[in-house]
Amino acid sequence: MLNHKLNKKIDVNANWVYQSGIAFTGPQGRFWSSGTANGFLTTFEGFEDISDRNALRYPAYHRLDVVMNFTKEKKWGTRIIAIGVYNAYNRNNPFYIDLKQNSAGEVKVTQVSLFPILPSISYRFKL
Repeated sequence: MLNHKLNKKIDVNANWVYQSGIAFTGPQGRFWSSGTANGFLTTFEGFEDISDRNALRYPAYHRLDVVMNFTKEKKWGTRIIAIGVYNAYNRNNPFYIDLKQNSAGEVKVTQVSLFPILPSISYRFKL
């Protein structure tokens, strides 16, 4: 976290967040098994080979948030206008991992991310 006052009316705040990847249990492969009845092959199914508990990790999570505050004293209070950016360098942080099977039977792992770069503006008034 960094706070810097440029002058008595303007200050800048920056906050960098880092988190190592969250551990999770998931598939590490796929195997196929067949079933027989009366000596004939009846089924052929694919099964997920699940990893040991919490053996896999999400990618690391990090983002930078920056806010600039503009303060003005009025005779009836203080007005503060804040202009900011959430996730300033637009990193696609993992929210969850999704597994989908395509028509060829292959399992694809996709990362689902939320909240790309988001600008914000706010108005505050203090008496």
